[in-house]
Amino acid sequence: MSETNNGVVNGATVNTNTVETRRTISPYDLTAADNPGAVISHPLLKGSNYDEWACGMKTALCSRKKFGFLDGSIPRPAEGSTDLEDWWTIQALLVSWIKMTIDCHFVRTSPIEMWPKTCGTT
Repeated sequence: MSETNNGVVNGATVNTNTVETRRTISPYDLTAADNPGAVISHPLLKGSNYDEWACGMKTALCSRKKFGFLDGSIPRPAEGSTDLEDWWTIQALLVSWIKMTIDCHFVRTSPIEMWPKTCGTT
C-alpha cells in the first residue's frame, strides 16, 4: 500500500510517495492457533474421501505456510543452522495435525512418511 503526500515548496507542488513495506511471515512462525491438538481440516480421512481430505489439508497447511515442509520445498536445515530446532518443532506439529485428521491405520511418525501413505503411493 502506498500513500501520496502533496506539498508546496517554493511555489511548486511536490509529490512525495511513501511506500509501506509488507511484513512477510516466515514458514517457521507459529501462532496461538498452531497447537498440536487442533483438528485443522475437515472431513477426517476415512479412505474413500481422500480427494476431499487432501484438498482441505493442503489448503489448511498452505494458509499457515506449512505445506512446504511436507512437499520438500522447505528442506531440513543443515546441522548447526539456527533454523534446525524450529524445523523439528514444525515436523512434530505436522505429525500431530495429520494424525488428528486421519484414521489410525495411516499413522506414521514422520510427516514426510505419512503424506505419501495418505496418497496411496506407498
